[in-house]
Amino acid sequence: MARRSTKLLRFENSLYNFDKVNSAWKIPTVETSVKERDLFDSGTHSTCKRMSQKVSPISLRKGYLTTWDSLFIQSYKSISIDTKNDLFTQDLSIRSYLESVFKNLKLYINKIQIKADKITDCIYIKIYLYEPVISHKKDILIHPIRKRMFKKSISSLNNDENTDDIIQNPFFKSQGVVGKSKWSLKISDLVLHLENFLTQFLFKKVKIAIFIEYFLNKSASLLVQFLVSEVEKSNGNFKRALKETFKVIKNKSNIKGIRINCSGRLGRAPMAKTEWFKFGQIPLNKINSVVDYSSGIAFTKYGSIGIKVWVYYYDS
Repeated sequence: MARRSTKLLRFENSLYNFDKVNSAWKIPTVETSVKERDLFDSGTHSTCKRMSQKVSPISLRKGYLTTWDSLFIQSYKSISIDTKNDLFTQDLSIRSYLESVFKNLKLYINKIQIKADKITDCIYIKIYLYEPVISHKKDILIHPIRKRMFKKSISSLNNDENTDDIIQNPFFKSQGVVGKSKWSLKISDLVLHLENFLTQFLFKKVKIAIFIEYFLNKSASLLVQFLVSEVEKSNGNFKRALKETFKVIKNKSNIKGIRINCSGRLGRAPMAKTEWFKFGQIPLNKINSVVDYSSGIAFTKYGSIGIKVWVYYYDS
């Protein structure tokens, strides 16, 4: 175990209340009656404190609180495995393709659930998405390099032969008042395009259902993806990215505790450092506690920045 300085120990002890009767440190409870709270002001910040190495909260609770996102039966006794018809390889290829598509569309994926049915020889996919507000037209423009890839999909959706004049992404539609136009996702067109592509690629029937998440604090993966985008916009300003993230979170009443670690050249620093934010409590050693975890990497011009998020929810 690494040695800690006296200054760091004093700072840790100041986060808790000491009970002289029981001779133990107490963690202050979180008030559930107050729905609107400012997590940024009520939490604590520090630098150069690393979390102890523990098992991932997601894999620790598989089979107890959560289940696997991939459901299929694969014969593990077969010696020669056909990679083309291997369900595990198909699962990885489907996930990598869908993640790349939604990353280019600037949508945040909460989770992807895949179920393979051998009786009907069909693959069922459920995608849970969070759609951020897109108010700038430059966010939905097609890059000239990727314009050739969209020609077939644009012609199939619009039934037009001349697709050279179209520079906007075909899977978004404009809505709103004049002067304050916003763009939303065409879910039916996107589902049809993904089903046709995956059916031709896998030689199997594919059915896709997309569900829209309306709250950013639904899972830790959504918070990580939003934090990554905010850190990339601010070029490594961790506190500014935290403020923007907590502004978007509307319903904070279901969060019992949250911890965010960010490491890299934060704030254009010449040397990498680690900053963290903590609010409430994160019981990593209790299996019955609902703790979600996710990690991501933000790529800035000053280097890559790693982000880890732990979220502790109330039992629902």
